[in-house]
Formats: sequence, structure tokens, C-alpha cells
Amino acid sequence: METAPGDTLPFPDDASWAAYQEGGGTLDRDDWRRANVDAFIERLYDAVKAAKPWVK
Repeated sequence: METAPGDTLPFPDDASWAAYQEGGGTLDRDDWRRANVDAFIERLYDAVKAAKPWVK
């Protein structure tokens, strides 16, 4: 998908954002997105360490 310089594309997370809010989530959308990235990185780190503990 091409965009003009400076244009942005919306991130397709409306459904999961709505589910988060309906489940009682209290973070604003930007903080919620950051928390999701943080959780993903933590899971990735744990998986790499479990498979190859010597990797830094």
C-alpha cells in the first residue's frame, strides 16, 4: 500500500481495543498499545531464554 510522504495509516486494532474496554480496561489507547508491545517483548524474551539460555 502506497501513501504520500507524511501520510499515516491507521493501525487495525479497533476490535481488540473495544474488547479491552468492554472488559473493564482503564488505560488510554496509546498506553494500552505500549503495554501490548511490552508484553509481547517480554514473552519473546522468555521464549528465547527458554530455548537458548546463552543468547544475550
